[in-house]
This record gives sequence, C-alpha cells and structure tokens, in this order.
Amino acid sequence: MIGGGRKASRGALSFFGNMPTCAVPGCNNASGEGDKVSTFALPKAPAQKKEWIERLNREGVTPEKSRVCEIHFAQECFVPPEENKGARGKALKRKALKPGATPSLFLRPPKVEKFSELSDRAKEERFNSKRDECQTANDSLKAANEKIAEQLAMLKEKDDQIARLKLTDGQKSVQLEGCKKVLNDDQIKKTTLPESSTMHWSDETIELCIQALMRMHNTGYRFLLHELKYPGPSIPTLLIKLRKAVIEAGKGDVFFKLISKKTETMSEEEKVCCLNFDEMAVKPRYEFNSTTQSYVGTITIPLSKKQQDLRKKKTGVYDESTELAHKAMSCVAVSMGGKWLQLLEFHYTGLSFEAQAVADWVLSCLRRTRATGLNPKIICMDNNPENVAI
Repeated sequence: MIGGGRKASRGALSFFGNMPTCAVPGCNNASGEGDKVSTFALPKAPAQKKEWIERLNREGVTPEKSRVCEIHFAQECFVPPEENKGARGKALKRKALKPGATPSLFLRPPKVEKFSELSDRAKEERFNSKRDECQTANDSLKAANEKIAEQLAMLKEKDDQIARLKLTDGQKSVQLEGCKKVLNDDQIKKTTLPESSTMHWSDETIELCIQALMRMHNTGYRFLLHELKYPGPSIPTLLIKLRKAVIEAGKGDVFFKLISKKTETMSEEEKVCCLNFDEMAVKPRYEFNSTTQSYVGTITIPLSKKQQDLRKKKTGVYDESTELAHKAMSCVAVSMGGKWLQLLEFHYTGLSFEAQAVADWVLSCLRRTRATGLNPKIICMDNNPENVAI
C-alpha cells in the first residue's frame, strides 16, 4: 500500500517496501531481499527495447523503471547456473539473461482493433488488403480448377481409349479368326508378349519367313519386322535355322522350294541359267551326321553294270548300302543374266556310276528347275566317258 491506502498501479516501477513489480499486465510478482523471483530491466538497445515494449502490450510503459519477472522467459533465455558467476568467479543466486533474450511466456495477447473503431483511411487500407488476399486466393483456386479440368479431360480420353480397346467375346472371336487366316498360332501369341521376350518359333513360321526373306531380301524383311510390326523371327534366327537344315544326298527339295520363291522377284533376264553337273573327289569313309543321327558315306547312285557284276563275282553279292562313295556329283544352277548361283541337289557316286540312273537324275533336275520359274538354257558337264554315256 502507498500513502492513502490506494493500491499501486501495475506496470511502471511501483514500490511495495522498495520492491519493484513485474510490468506484464496481470502479473503481481515482485523481487526483493530474500525473494526467489528475479526481475529484469528493459534492455538499453533500442531495437530490443522496442520489442520488449511491444510484447508487454500495455500503455504507459516507462522503459527506465519497468521490470519483467523471470516467469515470462523461456528456460533457454537464461545463462546456465554453472556459467552464472560474478567477477571473482563466485556463483550468483540471481538469474541472468542471455544477450538478445525476449519475454515470450504468459503475455497478454495483442489487442485487435474493431473495424468500427478504425479511421476511414485504416478501414480503406484493411479493405484493400483483404480484397487483395481474396483476389490472390481466387486466382490460385481458378488455376487449380483449370489444372484439375485438364487432368479430368486426360482421364476421360484414356477411359475412352480403354473402352475402344475392350472387345466383346464375339468381337474377339471374329478378330482371332481373321488373324488365323494370315498368321500361325505362335505368331498370334507373339503379338501378346513384350517386344523383348524370346520366342520358340514353329517350323511352319520359320519356313514362311524364310520364303519372305528370299522374296524381300534383308532390307525389305527388316522393314516388315520393325516398321510394320510383323510377328516373325529375326534374320539371324532364320540364318541359324538354314545352317541347321537337313541336307541329304538326292534330297534337294528344300533348295528347289527356296529358289521358287526367289524367282518371284527376278527379272526374266535374271532367270536365264545353266545347270552345271560336276564331280569332286571325297574320302571314302563312314561319317556320323549329328543332325540326322545317322551314318553317311555310301553311294546314292548305283555303280555301273560292269562294276556291279565284278562285285557279285568277287563277293557273291552287290549291296549299295555298303559301297563307300569316292565322289560327289552336284547340280548347280548358275545365272547367265545375273550374278547368282545355287546348289540344287547332289549325289554320292562310286568309282563308276550307272549312266541311265544319272540321266534320269539330270532330267529330273531340269524338270524341277523349270518348275521353280527359272529358265535353264544349257546343261553343262565335262567330257569324260561316263558323262558321254549319259
């Protein structure tokens, strides 16, 4: 109490037996001798002093006399006890604030002015500020709505695409039947697999694509696979299959079949060719053919009548399956108007051969060559006595 019995006003430095009270509205803490509550004067630095006064949020603050008690400061604002020492290193009982500390706890919230209490200029400024905030929020909302609309349009387009791709069972059946008219089963399966997946191709597809390769050459076949997305084996795969093809003496159907596809892309001049029959020496022995899992090396054209009689007289029997071949006779088509040649067929022969059997074979090769579309004009062979007999 101060003379007259009136209560001391809070905020400025008041004395209750020379004890300063806290300037924070609503706080009655005071410090004095024997009191454990510490109060702190406002800082002298102008910027920090202004911040303290704003946080006190009251009128009539006297910076030189006002105090703020310790309960309005966070714990991290105080100097640690072990560092709070005097000039002689003695620990101080009174708490000390760190540089830059500001009160932040148990303060009265700032007063918000009512709109009706503002001046006309302040009202206009606040109105303009709120209007700008609303305009900014409206622009952001409009942009967000436009983006959502674009995404919805994209989703709708994708839904439409999916709907178009979805086929009824009847449509799938019709589509599948249409595919089977031009594609084999393994080719249809390939269309449902990833492009990088490996595929085991059927013999039918391999043969079909070899024919396509013969007609189109490498460039055309690559265009068919990569640009037109035709499901089929690559060129290296086809070449591997061709290298593994079973080629046996007297069985040249595979070559005649391939050349028949090739002739479809030839000019009439390129089709003119010569059939060249020639023999070459081979080592007489048995060899195992791993492809056919059988032994080869015996003759496929009978010996001459004279040699057959000699065999019967010497051994009592003539058996072609045991007669080892000494030569191989080939039939090669050689272009006369282009730059190509192709082996058509070959036979294994002994030291001699039956002229009629070879003559029949030559006529068979001539007939089958013409059937491919080629135009053989000449039959060529050397002038040894056996060939003359042919």
